[in-house]
Amino acid sequence: MKLLSQNLLTFRNERLRRINALEKFDKKALKDWKKLILKFKKKEEKKKINLAFNFARKLKYKHGNNDLYFSHPLRVTNMVLMHKKKIDIRLIVLALNHNILEVTKLSKKFLCNIFDEDFYKKVSILKVNRRLQWNHNYKKKYYKKINTYSDDVKIVKILDKLDNLFIIGLNPNEKIRIKYIDEINKFILPMVRKNIPDIYPYFKLLVKDSYQKGYYNKNTIKDIS
Repeated sequence: MKLLSQNLLTFRNERLRRINALEKFDKKALKDWKKLILKFKKKEEKKKINLAFNFARKLKYKHGNNDLYFSHPLRVTNMVLMHKKKIDIRLIVLALNHNILEVTKLSKKFLCNIFDEDFYKKVSILKVNRRLQWNHNYKKKYYKKINTYSDDVKIVKILDKLDNLFIIGLNPNEKIRIKYIDEINKFILPMVRKNIPDIYPYFKLLVKDSYQKGYYNKNTIKDIS
């Protein structure tokens, strides 16, 4: 079992952790990050990693409190670090900033200057057009692009969905919850099986469990398994 599989706790604990992080910064994510980056020994690597981390943490997110929102990309990045022994710095940069086009107003020119064209291409592929997010034809094309691009884009998308799936039950709209879970069944699980097979059984059970739990809120979540 890889580190990622070992560090995914019970569904209930993971849900509670993410629900709590909606009101205060996920300190465990920061603690995990500090441990995980110890594997990088070269000064140049550490410098690039710290630059990407500080850039992401200081961003002005459109989704309210910056610290609270940063918990999500940081958890995704930690799971990336747990998943792979040898990691390209580009993958860390991508994970930390995977949804930058959706949650900021930064321009292509600015991002290409800070990072490069390759980074911008990847975050453009990952960006979801929210007006079309439940359009089946749009989603087919969207995932086709992801599947025909580099592995780091697929890995980030998988772990992004995994992190969000833990709290899909907070959405009171049953139709949206079912659409979200159906999308994971159809497009994400096949990618998990191919790209991160170690977590496939866990991910598949989480999908089933999320469907069965249905709707819950921060007051009722503590009472469910």
